[in-house]
Amino acid sequence: MTSLLLLAALVTGPADPAVADDAWLGFRGPGNPSAGSDAVPTEFDGPKGTNVAWAADLPGGGFSGPAIAGGRVFLTANSGFDAGVLHVLAFDDATGKRLWDRRFQATGRTGTYEPDMRVATSTPATDGEYVFAQYSSNDVVCLTAEGVPVWYRGLTSDYPNVSNSLGMSSSPLLTTAADGSRTLIVMAENDAQSLLFGLDAATGVSRWVKERPDSANWSSPTLLPAGSSFGNEGDLALCQGSYGLEAIEPSTGEVAWHWGEGASTVVSPAVATAATGDTRIFAVSDGITALEPSIDSRPAVVAWANNRLRPSYASPVAVRAGSSVPLVTTLTQGGILSVADLATGDEIGKARLKGKYWATPVAVGSGENARLLCPSGEGTVTVVGFDEDGSPKVLATNALGEQGMWASPATAGDAAYFRTDATLWKIAE
Repeated sequence: MTSLLLLAALVTGPADPAVADDAWLGFRGPGNPSAGSDAVPTEFDGPKGTNVAWAADLPGGGFSGPAIAGGRVFLTANSGFDAGVLHVLAFDDATGKRLWDRRFQATGRTGTYEPDMRVATSTPATDGEYVFAQYSSNDVVCLTAEGVPVWYRGLTSDYPNVSNSLGMSSSPLLTTAADGSRTLIVMAENDAQSLLFGLDAATGVSRWVKERPDSANWSSPTLLPAGSSFGNEGDLALCQGSYGLEAIEPSTGEVAWHWGEGASTVVSPAVATAATGDTRIFAVSDGITALEPSIDSRPAVVAWANNRLRPSYASPVAVRAGSSVPLVTTLTQGGILSVADLATGDEIGKARLKGKYWATPVAVGSGENARLLCPSGEGTVTVVGFDEDGSPKVLATNALGEQGMWASPATAGDAAYFRTDATLWKIAE
């Protein structure tokens, strides 16, 4: 029996509306968290309210980050004694007022490894008109931006063994293929029954389902946007795992191209633009391997590889700092921040940050105003700046007054957004 439940009429399905430049549409925003403006504050304080635009109470826990579009901030949470109540929430971006809280009952496994995982660990995706949420229980839901449920998919009902005893954390990715079709990429790769789904964004029906190696994978698909220098006419989904890095054609599930024999199953690849204007893909494989477009029939070749750049849980982030020198940064759980030249992979410097780190940092500003915001599990946010040559330096350490920032932050306009188990924070002057 199918697990799909259509909850409301959807005539045309999620379209591809014009979205403001200051939107943050899902996990890691544009594929590399570097969209924030120069005006995002360097110093702020939660208990004192310094540069806190608002702080909104949450009805449940979670490690998911916010998605932002159309004046709304979307977030997920889980509550209940068995963490089986799944929340999708929307807040007014201007005031922090909770606009709606839609609740669903989990249909799959809700057991996770505490304290390092939550049922609501996946960051939702949005296009400004619809929001898509995925949970560790392998429940996937689509709602309108106004909170009207559209469809609900319990993947465990169709595939009972798709689960991970530690919990699952991959975030969904919304794509537009060359033919205009809209597909939600859902990674459910695990030790038991490992699958990759392409769900029709309008209906939740599977366009395709691909078997994957039976290996737990907590990374998330990353968008390689249409028109990149890799020659793709439509969006491609970059999926990283024990199989290496695959570029998936979203409407069919076919592998457009494949690189490598293995890659990280914890952190996700990043996409950035080199000084030449070419797209660079940063695969986390034996350190960081930078891929660039090939001039021959191969879609990608290795630009450089550096096995000393080894992130733990945080994905790599590109920064344009100093005299607009493009940089790539990695962060270990123990707080070792490494900085390398994006063009060559040569290491520039390191900084030691206090605390332990799970979340992927977010970069704001450019040139001499370029900064990296690094939230820790202890509830502090270390702000790192860069010298003219790109060397990192700690500018400030800010406290929000709450433990447990495992969620990757977001930026939109002149603000940054942080999430703890209890509170969603908007930081702005």
